[in-house]
Amino acid sequence: MPSDYPPFILFSPAHLRTVGLIFAIGISVAAWMKNSAPNVQRIFEKYFAWTLIVFESFKPFYRFAWIGEPWQEVLPLYLCNISIYLLAFIIFTKSYRAYEIVYFWAFAGGVMALATPDVPGSFPHPEYLLYFTNHGLIILGVFFVSLVYGYRPKIESIWHAYRAALVVLVLVFPLNYILGEGANYLYLRDKPQVGSLMDFMPNPPFHIPIVMVLAYLFFWLVYLPYFFRDYFMKRNALT
Repeated sequence: MPSDYPPFILFSPAHLRTVGLIFAIGISVAAWMKNSAPNVQRIFEKYFAWTLIVFESFKPFYRFAWIGEPWQEVLPLYLCNISIYLLAFIIFTKSYRAYEIVYFWAFAGGVMALATPDVPGSFPHPEYLLYFTNHGLIILGVFFVSLVYGYRPKIESIWHAYRAALVVLVLVFPLNYILGEGANYLYLRDKPQVGSLMDFMPNPPFHIPIVMVLAYLFFWLVYLPYFFRDYFMKRNALT
């Protein structure tokens, strides 16, 4: 790749503007669709779902054929990659169980990924654009499903999403070693290039128990708005 791109700086103005733009677009488009006619919603969701599938399916080919990354390193084995396909599945099937998973993966793992992106350069580096487009589509998708379909997580959804993440972890961990050097899916072998919470943890794979605990706490954190909403609604109903 060309080397004349500016280096990525964590929490730089460009980074913060990108994250802010992602959430602004996600909330605005989802709110617009919520107030649109049903036929407009159906057209949007159809094209949006196929956009998710085409984008995620094209990305490994682009990284392998154009960037020259080894195929072992470009497989869609991160939670965010899986979330893209799950969002398309939700739109096609209206699956609430899949929504439970994606909601927590997006707002716990996805937001953390946006805050500490593992990219080699800043805007307009192709990897920067690809990375933030990927996560931006996830945020938009979750807002769209939540507002248009009226879906929301429940307390038991925390365990459903956590259990699904554990299943992926158990499957991906040995795959990293089977695929060979360079394969670092879910960052189970090496820490991200950019600073993250993993910098304060033991070296992989001994960080896994800590990550598991933090993931569970983050899942609860992104559920808190609904927890407090339900609490106050019940309290007001009793008064």
